[in-house]
Amino acid sequence: MNNEQDLVKNFIRNYIPKISNTPRQINISKSNVYSKSQADLQFTANYNNQLIEFNAEVKTSMSSNKYNNAYMFYGNILNIRSLSPPGINRSYSAFFSYTNKDPFFINKILKITSNDWDRFGLDYNCLLIFFYDDTNNELYYSRWNGFISRRGALQKW
Repeated sequence: MNNEQDLVKNFIRNYIPKISNTPRQINISKSNVYSKSQADLQFTANYNNQLIEFNAEVKTSMSSNKYNNAYMFYGNILNIRSLSPPGINRSYSAFFSYTNKDPFFINKILKITSNDWDRFGLDYNCLLIFFYDDTNNELYYSRWNGFISRRGALQKW
């Protein structure tokens, strides 16, 4: 994927129909990465028997903007959090491009100290982190806290 909007379009077109009418159904409420007045991608999904609204910053490893990379997404999450303050069943997240051959963002995240990563997740209400494989149309996720100590272990959504 060349940019974040292409990644989101691919996700909606190829993944969402595949899981409709399943317990893992995802309902998209916003998918325009160009609007900076909200998160790039907003969706609700059932996680641990709870309906949660996820507000995610979208990043691709092939970004045309050299500043739009894994190191900048902390600030992006803080920004989207300020635009839609925490609420009941609202979580902030990141939605990254991913392939088994090139786990770009996992490698970048694993360079962050586990304590810093976990503290940020706790302080800023980050429950899950998402990775979308647009080649195989698979969505993976992990709990934010402990992601680094688990060495980036992912589960299929």
